[in-house]
Amino acid sequence: MDIWLDIPTPVAAVLPRRVVLPLEHPLSMGRDPDADIRVGMWNMFISQRQCEVGRDGCGAWFQDVGSRNGTFLNEGLVEVGSSHRLLPHDVMRIGNTRIRVGWDFVVEPSWLHWEAGIVVALARRVRDEGDHAAMPILADALEDVGCTESGILEHMRGAGPHVRECWVIDALLNPKRGKSGG
Repeated sequence: MDIWLDIPTPVAAVLPRRVVLPLEHPLSMGRDPDADIRVGMWNMFISQRQCEVGRDGCGAWFQDVGSRNGTFLNEGLVEVGSSHRLLPHDVMRIGNTRIRVGWDFVVEPSWLHWEAGIVVALARRVRDEGDHAAMPILADALEDVGCTESGILEHMRGAGPHVRECWVIDALLNPKRGKSGG
């Protein structure tokens, strides 16, 4: 399963540039010619090293690494140095560049109603009570209902780390956010 950023390209381009986030290491963003994702190279309001964006088992995240004019998430200014979880359709703004987050995990509606809604109940237990011990049980329920995404099942059965803002839990509890394009 991929998690990506859609980064606007010049007006002449039809589609945004899609950057798939690797699990191995975070990507740097900014004006620096050596940045992994170079944005706003002529925009002095964007720092040489604006932020980092990455992916772990719990989904995507980003961190402002000391920008001069701030990095925004869904139009809210983020605190320098703090890490923020990213969900499908979130929009990061660096200067006037808006970067949309997406991934291709789809929650089948039938999963949410199976066995009197046990999948939803377990997901709520993880989110609301912080009961990460319920993650492997939730993985078993998802597998029983037909989820075949090995990366998701392995993550949920693994030792973690697990966080309250886990993208799988968010997808199960907010299925309308769902698939964000491919």
